[in-house]
Amino acid sequence: MKFDLIQLFNGKKEKITVHTVIEKDKLSLGEEIIDYKSPITIEGNFRKKGNQYIFNGKFNTSLLLDCSRCLKQFEQKINMDVEEIFSKEPIKDEKIIENNIVDLYEIVEETLVMNLPIKKLCRDTCKGLCTNCGINLNTSSCKCSEVTEDVEEQPLLDPRLAKLKNLLDDNK
Repeated sequence: MKFDLIQLFNGKKEKITVHTVIEKDKLSLGEEIIDYKSPITIEGNFRKKGNQYIFNGKFNTSLLLDCSRCLKQFEQKINMDVEEIFSKEPIKDEKIIENNIVDLYEIVEETLVMNLPIKKLCRDTCKGLCTNCGINLNTSSCKCSEVTEDVEEQPLLDPRLAKLKNLLDDNK
């Protein structure tokens, strides 16, 4: 969503209040595509301070993420505060203002990308998938753990390393 800040530039207004809703379908994170579950709601205001134009506000939305452990899709609600500094001649981390226009969706997208967890979990206690049979351990149990307990509680080994295991057994 783009906003024209000309009224701040020429001094006609001291602040511009923003209350808008942005409809987006997808958020692109490199190769990963994340679906929006709900529109993005942005509230805040622009103020002029010297040669800078500051946006203070908040946004909220919901994303559909895939759990890193069980691969189940879940809804993640996002409520974030945003403060961004814009300038026609940016210094350091300021965003540039081109033709008196500021795009708030770019700020929202950048904030989302920077604040999404690396490991996305449907819940903290997610058990994930069985490494042997692939069943979702949150919804059902499997017999794989019982089978490994019967084999003297030995962890599953890479078959290419079986000869090394035999060397260790010979040293006992």
